[in-house]
Amino acid sequence: MAELTGRILFTSGQAGDTDLWCLDLDTTSLRQLTVGRACNAKGRWSPDGTHVVYVSNEAGPRDLWLMAADGTHHERLTDDGRWHDHPDWSPDGSHIVCTSNREGAEDNEIWTLELRTGKWVRLTECAASDSYPAWAPAGRRIAFTSSRSGNQDVWLFDLVTKDLRQLTDAPGPDFGPAWSPDGTRIAFVAARVASCRDSVRTHPDLDVWVMNADGTRERQVTTSQGTDRCVTWSPDGSCLLYTASKPGGTAERLMTVSPDGAGAAPVAYERGPLEAEIGAEPVGLFSLLPAGIVRRCYPDAYFGTETYPHWIR
Repeated sequence: MAELTGRILFTSGQAGDTDLWCLDLDTTSLRQLTVGRACNAKGRWSPDGTHVVYVSNEAGPRDLWLMAADGTHHERLTDDGRWHDHPDWSPDGSHIVCTSNREGAEDNEIWTLELRTGKWVRLTECAASDSYPAWAPAGRRIAFTSSRSGNQDVWLFDLVTKDLRQLTDAPGPDFGPAWSPDGTRIAFVAARVASCRDSVRTHPDLDVWVMNADGTRERQVTTSQGTDRCVTWSPDGSCLLYTASKPGGTAERLMTVSPDGAGAAPVAYERGPLEAEIGAEPVGLFSLLPAGIVRRCYPDAYFGTETYPHWIR
């Protein structure tokens, strides 16, 4: 793979206290964008890179928030006591798509918010749960996850015709779709098992998969035992960025891999500022031990996780 360039936005912290961070791959600098003891997570760059939409429970419920790309000018977008999650931008930056129970139902639907007017439009309506919306680069389609078929699968909604199309149909969950920059492929996360019965009785590992935008030519990208999820694409479409953890582990770290599965590697950077912010310091006698030994004495999650990355030039 080519040298990594651009900016990676990701969520990191410990349980109950996460923040958004920006890693500049060109300078290797790391910058904290949100502060405070709240769950700030799942940020997405605006198409022009000037803003970030994210989810936060800072003011109570799980709301949508907006901020400048440098972490200033935080603005709360929702204040209705409802649940909002997994935001994404329209290609022209005028709308946000998300999953929400805005009408008070127990299930979640896909909604869009027009930023200029504050107008909401519901795109899906089903007794099952719809989530993880992702807006296609060309602007006409939205991929999302739905359990309306009795299993978590990736679906496609056409904003012009209002047609729905199921793209995946295999035992085990398929979720978290992410469009390639040219709109020809969709990456997603799957736990492929022999049957739906197996998926209930066991805990299959999650892997990254890729398929054509029409649902054809599904192919598995990662094969490690453990959790590979939160997949997104590099700006040039040459590699995938995701988070990975070991079997049974809770600490997730940023990884890159080619769409054909070659060259999986961790994203290297100095984690000192991140670990200092969450107070991941050894205590007591552990503080007297060499760093290499200390890290083996603490669970990886003690030093923070890295989830929900998003990459921009």
